[in-house]
Amino acid sequence: MDDAARRAVQESAELTRTLMAAPEQMDALYEILGTVSGQGIADAGSLTLCAGDRPFTVASTDDDVTVADELQYELGEGPCLDAISDDTYYVVPDVATDRRWPRWGPQAAQLGVGSIVSVRLFTCADVSGSLNLYSLGPRSFDEHDLTTAYVIAARVAIVLVAIHRDSALIDALEARALIAEAQGTMMERYGVDADRAFVLLSQLSQDNGLPLRKLAAELLRTSDRTRVAVDAD
Repeated sequence: MDDAARRAVQESAELTRTLMAAPEQMDALYEILGTVSGQGIADAGSLTLCAGDRPFTVASTDDDVTVADELQYELGEGPCLDAISDDTYYVVPDVATDRRWPRWGPQAAQLGVGSIVSVRLFTCADVSGSLNLYSLGPRSFDEHDLTTAYVIAARVAIVLVAIHRDSALIDALEARALIAEAQGTMMERYGVDADRAFVLLSQLSQDNGLPLRKLAAELLRTSDRTRVAVDAD
């Protein structure tokens, strides 16, 4: 696995952990998706998110829909991927005969997919995605359904932004706690005040080329907390 693929896997895992740490928001996503079939908008729906270059289905109303999504990821083609990359929407009246995705379309049809609408989700700078509405029959969607899809996508985006915001706040609080604990360690070790301890941590961060949070965590992980050489004067 090359570096780019490794980063994509790591970003995907981090995004998954972020989502799983927000059960209430995940429930909200499933509730929104439930309106797709509950109100007769489509037979099923799914959400594709992409962290880095790695797409995955974060929620769906049907296992067959998840398979249809994953088939797109495997083949590297399909309306949900193009909706994300092209920053737009795609309406596919008949997946079996649409020539834009010659490999995915026929295989999706074999899964029972007749037509699909995919619209781009506008979420956060580092996360992209699409809302995908599936129908078992061909030519099932019209302009009204596309408008409805955008309304649903907007609701999904609000939830995703909230998850991202809460995650960023938690990260910031955790970072502050780590740095404060590391400051206390430096104060005790060198007999300096809080301001000087922070200067020492910043110096170590620059000298070692590490973000301050990572430096603080590394300092606290050392067994005796005395192995980092700095000049406290």
